[in-house]
Amino acid sequence: MLQSEIFESSGYLKYVTQQNGSLDLLIQMAKLKAKSVTYASNNQKIRKILSIQRKREVIMKTVDKLKDKIYRWRQFTRTTLTNKKGPS
Repeated sequence: MLQSEIFESSGYLKYVTQQNGSLDLLIQMAKLKAKSVTYASNNQKIRKILSIQRKREVIMKTVDKLKDKIYRWRQFTRTTLTNKKGPS
């Protein structure tokens, strides 16, 4: 009974129907809140992707350095072994 009286009151009708009023602002705030949550979530995902990409770049550079060192070591051992076998 009390709830129906509230819904029929002029104050409630004014609150619900007024433009740029309290209810209108609450609806806008709800939309902005949803957008901000999405924005923050997307930013977190982008940060994670960038972090993974940076780690991958570091790993690939390290692998390249190791490949170069292994290649040089193999060349060194070939020339060293060849030189040792030659004079005997």
